[in-house]
Amino acid sequence: MVVRFEAAGHFSIEEKGWAAFYNQEANNITVPQRFMCHLAVLVIGTTRGILHVKTENTPFNRFFVPTINVTETIREDVVIELN
Repeated sequence: MVVRFEAAGHFSIEEKGWAAFYNQEANNITVPQRFMCHLAVLVIGTTRGILHVKTENTPFNRFFVPTINVTETIREDVVIELN
């Protein structure tokens, strides 16, 4: 049996927050690594909760879903080129 599950996180960032990330000279947005890790932790935690609730009263609910150390995955600032 193949089970597919997909979740996404959508966040609103105030305009002054985007302004702090924007580099006009390089024409890019640099999102700090720690901020990206924070957003990832929120999405991962929410997804784990969704999986727990959606598998209630099924054999899948007994499986442990481990946490993920996002600092091992997101190791540097995320740069978004605006070209």
